[in-house]
Amino acid sequence: MAEDEYREDATQAFLIIKPGTVISKYEILSKLGAGGMGDVYLAQDNKLRRQVALKFLSPGFASDETFSARFIREAQSAAALNHPNVVTIFEVGESDGHIFIAMEYVEGKSLRELIDSGQLTYDTGMAAAVQICEGLGAAHKAKLVHRDIKPLNIIIDAGGRARILDFGLAKAEDDMHLTQAGMTIGTVNYMSPEQGKGEEADYKSDIFSLGIVLYEMFTGQLPFKKGNIPSTIYSIVNDQPEPITKHNSALPAKLQDIIDKTLAKDSSQRYTSVLDLKNDLLQLYEGSRAIPVSAADSNKVALSKVKSLAVLYLRNLGSEEDEFLSYGITEDLIVDLTRIGSVRVASMRSIMKYKDSDAELEEIAARLNVDMILDGSIHKAGNSIRISAQLVDVHSGENLWADRWQESSDNLPQIKQALADGISRALDLGHTVIMQAEIGKPEGRDAGAYENYLKAKYNFDHKKTRSDVDIALGLYSLAIKEEPSLLAAKVGIAEIMIYNGDFTSAKIELESALKVAIERNLRADHADVLRLLAQLNVKQSNWAEAGEYGDKALSLAREMGDLAGEAAALGIMISILQPQAKFDEAILLFDRVLEISRQLDDKEQIAEALKNMGIAYSRKGDYEQALDLYNECLEMARSCENLSLQASCLSNIGNVNYYRSRFDLAFKHYEQALEISVKIGDRALSARQNLNMGLIHLLTGK
Repeated sequence: MAEDEYREDATQAFLIIKPGTVISKYEILSKLGAGGMGDVYLAQDNKLRRQVALKFLSPGFASDETFSARFIREAQSAAALNHPNVVTIFEVGESDGHIFIAMEYVEGKSLRELIDSGQLTYDTGMAAAVQICEGLGAAHKAKLVHRDIKPLNIIIDAGGRARILDFGLAKAEDDMHLTQAGMTIGTVNYMSPEQGKGEEADYKSDIFSLGIVLYEMFTGQLPFKKGNIPSTIYSIVNDQPEPITKHNSALPAKLQDIIDKTLAKDSSQRYTSVLDLKNDLLQLYEGSRAIPVSAADSNKVALSKVKSLAVLYLRNLGSEEDEFLSYGITEDLIVDLTRIGSVRVASMRSIMKYKDSDAELEEIAARLNVDMILDGSIHKAGNSIRISAQLVDVHSGENLWADRWQESSDNLPQIKQALADGISRALDLGHTVIMQAEIGKPEGRDAGAYENYLKAKYNFDHKKTRSDVDIALGLYSLAIKEEPSLLAAKVGIAEIMIYNGDFTSAKIELESALKVAIERNLRADHADVLRLLAQLNVKQSNWAEAGEYGDKALSLAREMGDLAGEAAALGIMISILQPQAKFDEAILLFDRVLEISRQLDDKEQIAEALKNMGIAYSRKGDYEQALDLYNECLEMARSCENLSLQASCLSNIGNVNYYRSRFDLAFKHYEQALEISVKIGDRALSARQNLNMGLIHLLTGK
């Protein structure tokens, strides 16, 4: 018997909406499908120029106040969640008698389709199961019970991310208005025993339903399905399912134990929380993957053994005008990998020293203090792009991963993703780590827009004249015209506006970008925009508003486990505290920045943190402590061969001596800083040293 026959609403009115119909600000494009409570259409949001999924309450239910309230409750329940494994709800509305929910349109396949087509492997099934647990765990944390977990309500998007949708039967833990004991709610095949008996459903009911989904994912069979509704409910309440190995003998015994625990009839015998279930699944999955199953797998490195990684600048083998590809893709990949947190990734600033170096990889690795190096090249010729890359364990000299391939220019956004996938497979990062850190996610879908974004970024980051800034702004604008939802280009425009001092326009642009990041569940981009908003308010001395954005960015970085992002957010919080003379509070935050830097074993970042702590102590008037920190920073900067940081430290040491009227010592350090700043071509730093030295001459009567 087909699942559709198990619906309580056997007779209902149908809602037919023709393509081209405009409802509120949405233009109907096509029908996507039908659910138990209403039909779903693909529509275009004419204001924000994005595609959305519109779910309409069927006319037969719309006239029923109870069902209308439940439908609206779906939107209110799901809209309260902001999680990458839950489909985003944009709004609930009513127009011309049509009650609808506008939600994120996710391209992909339902778990139902993947199970039925046999496309769900053990690996993809385990990865999806862990993500479903994470999304459901977020709902439970928000005191929401889904009550209709089933394969049709789970979408696997094009990037492999599992997304839970249809909170139509969800309800807040403390909301007793819509459903009372005695009502049977949910899809019969996936009900819990409590639901089958008409009792109140709670978090444990969702765990039972998820257990049924897991059983079906790995066996292709339903554990309790019978020939009719009463028999199925009786089986759920009373019967024990057949062992999963009867349907698939290759499944591990531990998986049987996990599923048995989710399907315990007595809810007190089930998992205490869905996150406990997730942890058991992860332990099983990572344990099974630790055993090499092929020659290719034998080269994988356990994540716990990977300490540090450097992505060297992708050599440009094409024309000089294609340098933007090497620069942009290298930097984007480094930023992505940095979010792993447990692996130190050499900064873009560090690897740029070796852009044109002929040094051996072992020598570069020693200088960067890393275990692994990704070395590669990119060559654009006509409408094709050739990429070559290898990931090397510098201690053993072993190639952990190597590939050479050719892409059409139309696939430009996928190049970074392909490189990230190769690294992830070689290091055996695990799907959850990749999804959590959003590693390799393309910045955009349109190749032309992405190319213009990379060109704009290159021009702005390498600006020498005003025209470079104007060119960058024009290219960012063109990228957005080609792909309106290209968030990275929106952020780029805001950065230029801040650079130009146009703070009002920058705020409007960033607030728009923030909305897009939240709506699309792009947590890394969300954190970036929050940091920029905080920095914008710092420039305007709006300390309270800057603090709000900075605190949100800090919380999000910690939630993602992004240590580099946490350090960046802490830096912003410090820049808010210091102008207000809150030096003691700032120093406490510096301690955490230093702790993170040492945890990541990043000498340059440690040195930078020491320098900044010294500034705080100096402003506080504790010159002895400031000098100790500056000297420690200087020693580390010299060991890293970081001339810019050396010059900054020498200048700051000069400042401390200046404040203490030790003008000879101050002058000596300013001279040393000037010598370095001239050598590296830092005209701004050189100007400051000349100014400082001139002030000393003035004060000493020279």
